[in-house]
Amino acid sequence: MIEKPFPFFVTIAGSDSGGSAGIQADIKTGQSLGVYTASVITATTAQNPAGVVDIHPLPTGHITSQLNVIEDYFQPVVFKTGMIPGEECLQQIYLYLEKISKKRRVYLVLDPVLIATSGASLSHLDPRLMLQLGSLATIMTPNRFEAGILSGFDVKDENTMKKAAQAIFSATDRPALVKGGDFNDHNWSTDLLLGDNNVHTWRAPRIQEVNSHGGGCTFASALASHLSLALANNPHGDFSLVDIISRARCYIQAGLKYSRPFVQGGERFIDHFNAARRASEVKNEIDISMRDR
Repeated sequence: MIEKPFPFFVTIAGSDSGGSAGIQADIKTGQSLGVYTASVITATTAQNPAGVVDIHPLPTGHITSQLNVIEDYFQPVVFKTGMIPGEECLQQIYLYLEKISKKRRVYLVLDPVLIATSGASLSHLDPRLMLQLGSLATIMTPNRFEAGILSGFDVKDENTMKKAAQAIFSATDRPALVKGGDFNDHNWSTDLLLGDNNVHTWRAPRIQEVNSHGGGCTFASALASHLSLALANNPHGDFSLVDIISRARCYIQAGLKYSRPFVQGGERFIDHFNAARRASEVKNEIDISMRDR
């Protein structure tokens, strides 16, 4: 009997000292979903769920060394990128992924970490370079601020979400999922996917009074995790991107809805333990619709 491969992905991102975003969120997400997660750390940060205080990019040579040792041992096929602190670092990641994609099929969830949900700038990368990396992606997952930078549109509603997603798709020829969780709608959170033929939207009740710091990282790593699980079951690459997004959307929704405070009466933020354990309980809360482009 041939054993199925262990679901596995590599996260290339920054480290979060507070543990709720970046590499730490990625590994927690993978682990809670039963997926082995290797990591390439691009930067260390001083942050907590209240915000980012300091960012220290690691030398590009050290980042390349991390990529090389993981490549030599694992030959990974699923990747998730998060914070890329500089253009030299981005170029090295691009060259690495481009090189290995000529040897085997590679799947990349690209979370273009440019702007935090709060609107704070996390990177000053040239958007054209991020779109170049996007040309290797299976899916890009910008929040509305990042989608605006990448597309040139002021993303403020579902109509401009679609325009931004179309612009990103046109520049990369890859599906774009624009996240609208940070709109000013106090009742609903909407995400929009634009691919080859259709536009899909996911609408879910907004979870009030929960700090969503690390939500973008968690959502992207949930996508990478469910993609890894799908490929472990079908290594030929037959999977539904819409289904993978739906599963990841349930994960983040449950993580917010069933979050717990760390201290009595304290602030609540994403709970990775309940996110995996109770994801099925929120499935019916999320409305999915499809229409032609």
